[in-house]
Amino acid sequence: MNKIKNYLFFLFLILIIGCNQYLPNHTKMKKTEKINHINDFKWINRVLVLKSESFLIEQIKINEKKISKRDIIIVTIDENTYIKKNVLSDNFYKSLKKKLKSIDSTYEAILIGLDGKIKKIYNKDIDLNTIFSDIDKMPMRINEMKKNN
Repeated sequence: MNKIKNYLFFLFLILIIGCNQYLPNHTKMKKTEKINHINDFKWINRVLVLKSESFLIEQIKINEKKISKRDIIIVTIDENTYIKKNVLSDNFYKSLKKKLKSIDSTYEAILIGLDGKIKKIYNKDIDLNTIFSDIDKMPMRINEMKKNN
């Protein structure tokens, strides 16, 4: 009987330790479930706003891990969605349009940092590697990379 209790306790500990690794990501996903304002992503995710997902769709599929590693959420204007195809609220899009109102409408993509500020506007011939490079030069990302090494 004691052996069974010890065995069950040991399995329970392994389960707890194994699941603990994933708690930060679970918390991030939980925080992004109810998005009603662009500021709901602040300090949680970087936001890449695309006019249309179609021109980067292959790059997005190939680079999912790199996108995730940099805490990027991709929002598409033309489809009212973010990358996981969750439809965002009208209030979210109103807040996004307000943030982008002073930007020339010829953009293809806009990068919004963790602090909620517009970091870079991409007009033509962009690719995700350029965006990753721009993010990796930012002070907060540099700190993230140092912590992860």
